[in-house]
Amino acid sequence: MKNAFIGCLVFSFSFIMFSISLPQGIGVTIPYASADDGFNLVISTDDGVIIVDQNGTEVGSIPENGAVEIYENRIFIVRFDTILEYDEDGTLHNTILLPEEVVYKSGFAVLPGLQFALFDNTNDKIYVIDSDGTYLTTVNIHPEPDSGLQNTDGVVTGNRLILSENGNMQILAIDLTSYETTILKSFPFLSGWLGAIDYSKGVFYVCQMRNVLSFREDRLGKTVVATVPEGNISGIVVDDSVAYVTANHAGILYRVTLSTGAVEELITGLRNPEDIEKLPLGMPTSTTTSTDPESDCLATALYGKNSEALVTLRSLRDGMLRQTPEGRELIKLYYLIGPAVVKALRKDEAFKEDLKRMIADIVSTIGSFSEYK
Repeated sequence: MKNAFIGCLVFSFSFIMFSISLPQGIGVTIPYASADDGFNLVISTDDGVIIVDQNGTEVGSIPENGAVEIYENRIFIVRFDTILEYDEDGTLHNTILLPEEVVYKSGFAVLPGLQFALFDNTNDKIYVIDSDGTYLTTVNIHPEPDSGLQNTDGVVTGNRLILSENGNMQILAIDLTSYETTILKSFPFLSGWLGAIDYSKGVFYVCQMRNVLSFREDRLGKTVVATVPEGNISGIVVDDSVAYVTANHAGILYRVTLSTGAVEELITGLRNPEDIEKLPLGMPTSTTTSTDPESDCLATALYGKNSEALVTLRSLRDGMLRQTPEGRELIKLYYLIGPAVVKALRKDEAFKEDLKRMIADIVSTIGSFSEYK
């Protein structure tokens, strides 16, 4: 009886998922800019992904949290066992379900040819998949897993994935043809841990707690470029003479002048900012936005941005549907057709009101089931 009830709830919720826009990127606003503007910054936080300009002014957002990477003009977000792919205008373009072989834990990188490397700092492995979600290979960070949970961040240079770190204050280089792993640089006398890493014009920049360090592959030693007032540095992206770094404990986005080490606060009050990436801009000047951004997300329009009903629906999606292969297929189908359904709903006010009443009944049932459980 209980399993049948769960099945009915899953079916009902799958219908909701096809009929409404949960926080899957519909409602994103990302202004285009001319090529002279260069790039915006994409930052993942516990409140979702935000897009800011180079001075820290927010210009867009995606209401999904998770590790983020940029490939050309595409934004990729890993959420649980799914990679979400957004166009540069904020439209959900594709969803990739992670194969069973992959245990995703802590960060990822987009590789040449639109493959993905997903980091598992529990089992000390890197899983490589293609753009269809097909498992390709596993690379060992250690020959045998250790008991530590090191930070894992990666940057691609040429045909190599550079990983910071292996838990022993060593930065690894992984050949993306042979998948052979070598030690690129070792810092045995540093305390704490290594974390976020980036590369620009022959120089690597790696973060150690509150410090930004630089080093060259063909030279000994390292240089402390800057020390931020509050840590822990969780993300870094470098553009010519400037680095942008996020401090997750402090909730701050800093701008660092690499030549002088000068540090400037751009944003404060962020909730656990982690990844930061550059989103290249080069489209003709225009703005992709609706007159009412909230109307792009029907669930938000019906119940409010932080409503209990929206939390209930998200909990069922993440806590129930994602736990079974059938549920994950329903989620994938939703991601594929959901945006088109939302557009249709905007044109049919009667359908919208009918759907609102139906959702209210199902949300009430879900809430009752949660209490029963």
